[in-house]
Amino acid sequence: MTNALERLLDDASRIPTAPGVALELARSCEDADVTIEHLVGILQCDPSLTAKVLRMANSAYFASRRSIGSLSEAVVRLGLRRVQIMALAFCIMDATKAGEDRRDGFDYNYFWNHALVTATFADVAATSRRLRMTPEALVAGLLQDIGVLIMQTSLPHEYREVLAAQARGDEELHVVESRRLGYNHAQAGELMLSRWHIPAAICQVVGNQALFRRDNRWVDASITKEEVDKAEVIEQFSDKYFELARNNAAMRKFLALPEGCTVRVQGRVYQINAQQQNRG
Repeated sequence: MTNALERLLDDASRIPTAPGVALELARSCEDADVTIEHLVGILQCDPSLTAKVLRMANSAYFASRRSIGSLSEAVVRLGLRRVQIMALAFCIMDATKAGEDRRDGFDYNYFWNHALVTATFADVAATSRRLRMTPEALVAGLLQDIGVLIMQTSLPHEYREVLAAQARGDEELHVVESRRLGYNHAQAGELMLSRWHIPAAICQVVGNQALFRRDNRWVDASITKEEVDKAEVIEQFSDKYFELARNNAAMRKFLALPEGCTVRVQGRVYQINAQQQNRG
């Protein structure tokens, strides 16, 4: 991690502060003996968060015929771990929205809507394909580009130039960021979340998996073109695909993506071809 990034995050005036409820939620995530009653007590301290959890519990995706109005029932319906992690994500989203009143040309609503749609789509896709996507993996996907928001909020003028330079050329965003600022958004996101005491599993995914679009597929930023040429190809719904889904938990969130991707998992590079790509 670079000194420049450390200095940026040390400047309290530029970086959003984790709300107290978020810190309590983070601590509860590390407590294997946490109870529903304890979690409900944390959530009740924030009326906005309470409303979000109840809305999620009564959404079409989770709801049964009977609507519910209590947090205890919501936790039972959704699952304690899912509520912990998703509530933590809601807190982070609210805290990082502090920059939305700036007239800097950045579309904050689009950023979060895109993140929510992407994470939800992955979760639904995983469910439909009978793959288990943990709440941690879902939220890591939601927060994967949180570093973009940090850098835009903290360095609006400098980061506007980064985005403009990336738009003019053919380099990926993380390359332009590293050259101009000395660090990239994945590193910024990982360090900020770790300082907020967010569970390490989420921080590591945010820091290690900087995915970008290339040729209608997602590609891990750390993978070179030479490694892509040597990647193990996995066709969607093939025997190998289902074998990995059963035996490799780290692969499941990538197998569940609706589009193809090239990723590094446990030291190996995989090229996962989605069904529509197979037909083309």
